[in-house]
Amino acid sequence: MKNPTLNPEHFLNRLPLKYNCNATAVPIPLVLRELFELLPLQGHQQSFNDYCNAALTDAYSWAGGSPANAVYYGACLELLIEVGWLLHRHAPKQKDRKRPALHRLPVPLTAQEYRRPQLFLQQFFAYAALRKWKLLVAAFTLNAVGNSSVADEVAAPELLVFYTYIQKLIYAVHRVALLKGLKPA
Repeated sequence: MKNPTLNPEHFLNRLPLKYNCNATAVPIPLVLRELFELLPLQGHQQSFNDYCNAALTDAYSWAGGSPANAVYYGACLELLIEVGWLLHRHAPKQKDRKRPALHRLPVPLTAQEYRRPQLFLQQFFAYAALRKWKLLVAAFTLNAVGNSSVADEVAAPELLVFYTYIQKLIYAVHRVALLKGLKPA
């Protein structure tokens, strides 16, 4: 018997659990606002760096308080990836917007991705499926609170891609929130 094709929507579990709704009815504006209210953009960047450093260290090194904080941040990354997938999947056709103001740069996004964050979301999910990104977050989370390094189970090129792409995803989702007029912190 053949394996049925996995539907990416089957991997949307954090958003429906948190917002108590079907995956197709997730309140995206609320998710975007909440993702950046509790932890502003720079806070996400710092937390992500701390999370990756702890996951890459060969001994327990989480310095962000309780290990539950690392697990919580891993869950935040899953929410970010899931909302990114929904934004990518249900993106309206965008017209080219005016050039971004220079005071908004530098960010890890290119100027074109900054103007149209959907371009990066397309690249993000073209590189790996929703399931693969979530598996990488799980591996990083387990190693962030464990005594081993994620480098023992994930190849070096994948580690670099994970770090680079998630860093850009944080900015791209934040930019979508700004373009939707949600004014996240």
